[in-house]
Amino acid sequence: DSIYDMVLFNEILPFRLPSKPKEITKGHILFGYEGNADSLKVKPYLTIDSNYKSFSNFEKKKDTLHYWYRGYEYDSLKLNFGVKGTLNLRDTLNLLSNTPMLKVDSTKINFLDKDSIKVPYTYNLNKSKNKLFFNFEKKYDSKYTMQLLPGAIEDFFDVKNDTLNLAFSTKRPSNYSSIFLTLNKIESYPIIVDLINDRGEVTVKYYAENAHVIRFNNIAPSRYKVRILYDENKNKKWDTGNYLKKIQPEKVYYFKNIIEAKANWEVEMSLSL
Repeated sequence: DSIYDMVLFNEILPFRLPSKPKEITKGHILFGYEGNADSLKVKPYLTIDSNYKSFSNFEKKKDTLHYWYRGYEYDSLKLNFGVKGTLNLRDTLNLLSNTPMLKVDSTKINFLDKDSIKVPYTYNLNKSKNKLFFNFEKKYDSKYTMQLLPGAIEDFFDVKNDTLNLAFSTKRPSNYSSIFLTLNKIESYPIIVDLINDRGEVTVKYYAENAHVIRFNNIAPSRYKVRILYDENKNKKWDTGNYLKKIQPEKVYYFKNIIEAKANWEVEMSLSL
């Protein structure tokens, strides 16, 4: 009898457009694709006037390219905050838009703490320009309000927002857990360390370039598993393989241990491959 080790993985398919583009609203076209579409660019086929403008962004989890174009009036800017009631200390306050945001006027944004004192912050847009992040020093057990006055946000179609209000709070330290990990018998560095909760979601990623205690602070109570990915080419992401080219995927390991992280607990765990 013989024993063989088999490695199963999902390949990145050759690039192709499996279906025709679809215009879901006026000024917004979806291009579904397969494979690596980093070089995909959309250009008008016909000669158009000088008022024509376009913007595109990728939604890679759905293998979709969003293409926005304009040359007319558009009046449908919808904004929503990505937090409802409570902002976890590991999360970043963010604002979501249904259209690309191009301009932010911070003088029209009022951000106050529970004592009505202005909260210092910085902001940045993601690459797709549909999510605006507000970075500030979060404090335990605190209440905040944010108000976006008219004209604080202007989108790709030159549409400005109406007044938008948000009230949210943060939790006490006793509502969170901390996990301190020591990983043994690691073959090589760097590695990507994923903390996976009991719903199978990756809640925290950590990039380790050498051996040291990995600290996960302010973790929501849950049962966690740990996964490591060997980043052999040091590009800070996991790379799959290619069967025809005989390229193996980067190695992935799951530790069998379940980490019980309860509120107001500190868990020290030593794991070995």
